[in-house]
Amino acid sequence: MFHGVQNHAGTTRIAIRKDAGVAAATLAMAIAERFPDVAGPRSVWTTGRITLEPGALSIIPGRAEMLFQFRDSEMPVLERLDAVLRDLVEETANKSKRCAQAPFPRSSGGASM
Repeated sequence: MFHGVQNHAGTTRIAIRKDAGVAAATLAMAIAERFPDVAGPRSVWTTGRITLEPGALSIIPGRAEMLFQFRDSEMPVLERLDAVLRDLVEETANKSKRCAQAPFPRSSGGASM
């Protein structure tokens, strides 16, 4: 989950926006680029849902939740995917500098951010 600042899209300059939706989209793209490099031959993953709040056309999202799941039959591969995912979440939060990332729990094969 990313926390930004909800505001009116028509009056908030791009340079000062804290858009949680952009942070979630950035993370989804980072996963798509990085996971194939560390996945096993049987690994699968999917972004099942990205929810933006408030979800209105002219309002900058102040909160973004991304439901993401990955699976593999080998525990070392799962641990590697989990570590990469956590690094990507932190990198995305650091890169955006304007959105905070809420911690997500460890699980076997999935995460809600």
